[in-house]
Amino acid sequence: GMVTPGSGILHVELEVVDYDGCCMVGCAETGWDSKHLLGSGRSWGFSDDGDFKCKGRWMGDLLEPLDDDADFSFCWGDILGLTLNMKELTLTFSKNGRQVAKTQPSTLPSVPMHVAI
Repeated sequence: GMVTPGSGILHVELEVVDYDGCCMVGCAETGWDSKHLLGSGRSWGFSDDGDFKCKGRWMGDLLEPLDDDADFSFCWGDILGLTLNMKELTLTFSKNGRQVAKTQPSTLPSVPMHVAI
């Protein structure tokens, strides 16, 4: 579903059931072309190697670790959580029930967004 600026929080959980060595989970603006990888153009995504991509660049420095012992990477069988907060304009990533990282406030633009894989 679509979340509009200031409207609140959308949380989804997904199980990685098919994994070919490249997997990302995140969000995108309306009109984003899903033929492109997350993190390009008008999309933001957490990568299976534990990095964060936005505006076509790897931007791990925008992440605030929430669990010093957690491994950011993910693969087949993991349960991924993504919280899209349109009040703070942030994304929070969790893995197997543990919050792992959150983007800095105002990382996302104030436009309608949807979850993307």
